[in-house]
Amino acid sequence: MNTIYDQPNRGFFVLYPITEMEDSLRGRITLPNLSEVSDTVFAQIYFTGKNQSAIENGVLVLVGDYSSESPLFWVDYNNNLDFSDANESLQFSEEFIDISIPNIDETHLSHTIRFHKPDSEQKDQTKQMIEQYITKGKPYVDFYFDQRRNIRVGDFVYQQDSIRIGIIDHNVNGKYNDLDSDRIVIGEYDGEINGTDEASGAVVLDSTTYFHSTNYGFEITEVADNGTSISVKPTLSGTTERRITEGQSVYDYTFELLSGEKTSIYDFLGGEKMLYLNFWANWCAGCHQEIDDLKRIHSDFSDKVILVSLNYNEDSQRIESFLNKYDVEWLNGYSTTEINEELFIQGLPRNILIDPSGKIIEMNIHPSVLLNQIDQL
Repeated sequence: MNTIYDQPNRGFFVLYPITEMEDSLRGRITLPNLSEVSDTVFAQIYFTGKNQSAIENGVLVLVGDYSSESPLFWVDYNNNLDFSDANESLQFSEEFIDISIPNIDETHLSHTIRFHKPDSEQKDQTKQMIEQYITKGKPYVDFYFDQRRNIRVGDFVYQQDSIRIGIIDHNVNGKYNDLDSDRIVIGEYDGEINGTDEASGAVVLDSTTYFHSTNYGFEITEVADNGTSISVKPTLSGTTERRITEGQSVYDYTFELLSGEKTSIYDFLGGEKMLYLNFWANWCAGCHQEIDDLKRIHSDFSDKVILVSLNYNEDSQRIESFLNKYDVEWLNGYSTTEINEELFIQGLPRNILIDPSGKIIEMNIHPSVLLNQIDQL
């Protein structure tokens, strides 16, 4: 597993002025020599590989001259808020900076994250979102895009099959073999891997993890803790259950509409329209945020798409409150444990697009993406 796979941008590395740091935190920090820099700010890198909690689930970073072309970074690698014992500062290159953070408990393990500056167009498009959903009124001065480099991949050949295998350090602690957390992903040989969540093809690592290539089934017998290698053995294809993925036909799950009427997936298929299953909950902030896009799909593209929303395990009062608040007019119903488990509905919102024949086009496609692609589908 000799390649670090470049994930898409995962989030935002937001820089805050030192003056906005909480007194309880600032009073504990020993600063490095900042006499030759200006515009000093702080930020936090998400990382769980530590045995101390000066910064819970993260590592503090100071950035000097952040407005320049080559800002300086000081990283509190041992998470003790003492930057005087840190290594020398790191300098931003023309395009990015990679920061490798060691796991305090197991120093041979580390996690690397890359930061790069947005261009002017990206900045304009993203700034409003950060202010509304990330900083929520808290003053900040700038931001970078961040990219976790926590997927190691390698190419694998077995008889007629050639595939690419990836192992994901999903809980971001520098270790790649944490059971019930880290994940295996499969893709084309020397090409792209599948998505990194279960809905798009990732398999959660456990004591008996299986995966399929084109013709064969395999069991994973060992994963190196630093992600440099995995061991597999072939197993009879019939002894492993193929997980449902994009391109496969969805099962005809039955469920109940809010009206009390019983129905099933294929009751909505068979014509020329696609089925868009939207899984939501009232507590889910993202479900509220995407409602305008869902409304547009229903109002402008009902000739191409049937929209059905499914709620799981919320009482009727909370469901009705949500639907009334947004004047939802399309069909709503109740998801089931079977549907949630077999379609990997773990995080919300989740949106699955199914073609008229019942084949899954995408396991998780945001309504804004669907709106942009709907004429090509």
